[in-house]
Amino acid sequence: MVFWKSLVAVLLSCAVVAGSAGAHEPQTSAQLAQAEASATVPLYDNLGNLTYPVTTPNPLAQRYFDQGLRLTYAFNHAEALRAFREAQRQEQNCAMCYWGEAFVLGPNINAPMDETAGDPAVAAITNAKALAPRASAREQALIEALAKRYADEPLALGLLGGRWQDRQGTDWRRHADRRTRPGTAP
Repeated sequence: MVFWKSLVAVLLSCAVVAGSAGAHEPQTSAQLAQAEASATVPLYDNLGNLTYPVTTPNPLAQRYFDQGLRLTYAFNHAEALRAFREAQRQEQNCAMCYWGEAFVLGPNINAPMDETAGDPAVAAITNAKALAPRASAREQALIEALAKRYADEPLALGLLGGRWQDRQGTDWRRHADRRTRPGTAP
């Protein structure tokens, strides 16, 4: 009986070792890119009920946009970026979904803008501006204001940030009758 128990233990050990051998092989960049592309972005139901309705016929894109906004306000910019990009994937014509990406790539109260984020931020706000004619006037104002933050040419980010803040104030006064902003009920 001891012989059989030992034999089963050896065979199980061999099966475990053989099964895990491939798990430690290095992955190619193509495999990593494929894994990242197929990774699903979860929709969380425990981040609150903050919503900012944007121009999209796709309810799933709206949910991902709202999640991105909630995560932005929670200073989880990496996850917010994933949510905004998933919103874009769900609705390619959602201008505010690109606005969200550009917004989270910029500086915030806790950190300056990452030096590698400039090109993706400019690309995102460029896409948002191209789609802006399909958006509401309020969304167009937000997009135009954020576009002041980024430029194709190198310029002191502080100056660009100041232009963005000035434009936000102008738009806030122009839309005083609504007194809404991303994250507040319309």
